[in-house]
Amino acid sequence: MSDSLPKSDAPVPPSNTSTPTEEEEEVVEEAVSAPASGLGSLWASTLKLANAVTERTQDIDQNLGISKTVISVSKDIDEKFKVQENAANIGTAITHSAQNFDNTFQVMEKSKQIGSAVGNTVTDLDEKLHVTATTKSIIDSTGQKLQEFESNTKILEKSSNALAKSADWATDKIKMKPADADEDW
Repeated sequence: MSDSLPKSDAPVPPSNTSTPTEEEEEVVEEAVSAPASGLGSLWASTLKLANAVTERTQDIDQNLGISKTVISVSKDIDEKFKVQENAANIGTAITHSAQNFDNTFQVMEKSKQIGSAVGNTVTDLDEKLHVTATTKSIIDSTGQKLQEFESNTKILEKSSNALAKSADWATDKIKMKPADADEDW
């Protein structure tokens, strides 16, 4: 950040800490140390990236006072236009209208009856046509073929590792401190 950006003493809104918790650090360490764990390294790299983005976002917010300004403007708008009060009144009116409509036309009861009839029809069709058993067989076969494909190509591991490297690169770029940045970077 350059020195020309305004500084703010606005407090950072409560949120998750930007530094990993002890549990997160353990999981990251476990995932990083696991040999050839494509998904594990992707998960660890993604967690590091998320922490870096969170930390940078908090720095920017603290320096520019964005949260403080948004909260202040939101309160001003609500006070001026009574947004919360009007929304509550509209919600109450909609609820009463829906209840009156349902009481008049018995929509919920008729929907339950239709749902029950459809369910019974589906059950009868499944018993006659064996749809569930056939679908399960197809899914099992497809899953087995996908496992064989993964065993032969290692595409999941290779893709995960490539994505992990990309996330690590992005994390390094986000954490990089420009040479002209001040101590509040």
